[in-house]
Amino acid sequence: MHAFKRAMFNVLFNNRDDHTKNFSFLMANNGQWKLAPAYDVTFCEGPGGYHQMDIMGEALNISRNDIHKLGTSEANLTSLEIDEIILVMREIALQFSQIAQRLYPNQIRASTLEMIQSRIQQNVDFFD
Repeated sequence: MHAFKRAMFNVLFNNRDDHTKNFSFLMANNGQWKLAPAYDVTFCEGPGGYHQMDIMGEALNISRNDIHKLGTSEANLTSLEIDEIILVMREIALQFSQIAQRLYPNQIRASTLEMIQSRIQQNVDFFD
């Protein structure tokens, strides 16, 4: 489920630099593998607007249907679980500018926040 959430995050928050070198795994003492914490996560338009890692074969206009296919076929999630993840991530995405201003007061230009929030809003709208 963590990998699915990370893919959903990348789509909504416009992290299109989501290539395989930005994903890794850690082995616990018991020999079990788990997804490593996220790193190199950044707002990025990507070459031509494409994600470096596609979602079910789609890398440009990733739809809610593509996300559902990924969740059901690769993460063994139900449609209800997928919709809940989308809803939670959507609510966080809509608050990006406010969260960024609270965490980094006076460090990010208003025009930059507006541009990023606008792009995030476009991604959110694509899922409505």
